[in-house]
Formats: sequence, C-alpha cells, structure tokens
Amino acid sequence: MLVEAYARVGALRGGQPKKLATDAFKLAWAGEKLGAQRLIIAIAGDEADAYLRRPGAWLTAALHDAKIEVIHVPLTADIRDSLTQAQARQYR
Repeated sequence: MLVEAYARVGALRGGQPKKLATDAFKLAWAGEKLGAQRLIIAIAGDEADAYLRRPGAWLTAALHDAKIEVIHVPLTADIRDSLTQAQARQYR
C-alpha cells in the first residue's frame, strides 16, 4: 500500500490543483514500480477532496482508472487550527 497525504486546508490556490494531479500520478507510477496493491491519496481539506471528486472531470476519471482511492481524513478542530496556522506562516 502506498499513501500520499495532502494536508492543505481551505481553498486551493495557484498551482495547488496541479500539484494534486502531479502527486496522484507520481503515486501511480511509484505504485507500479513497487508492485503496490493499493494506492491512496489521503486528503485533509474539504476543498481538495471536492476538487478530486468533481463529476465529469478528467482528473476524477483518471484517478478512478488508475485505481487511486481518494480518502477524506476528518480532522479534529485542534489539528485543523494547527494546519491553518502553519499555512498562514508559509505565505508570509
């Protein structure tokens, strides 16, 4: 099993949607090379989760075809606040 964790909370900005797609297909490539039986992209934020599950979007279909599971990981309020604060520090 290989898992890619994406901890962004809040709206996706700039190149972040492209990073999600790139990370997903890096996961598919690594999974094939390593013989992984299961591929998971673990998403913390609601917005990123919704982006990867858009009906009719090529990325959603490609994830399905590559057998990459998208799993939304619920966060406690404390962890969500901690991530939000860390993200704010990164953009200063």
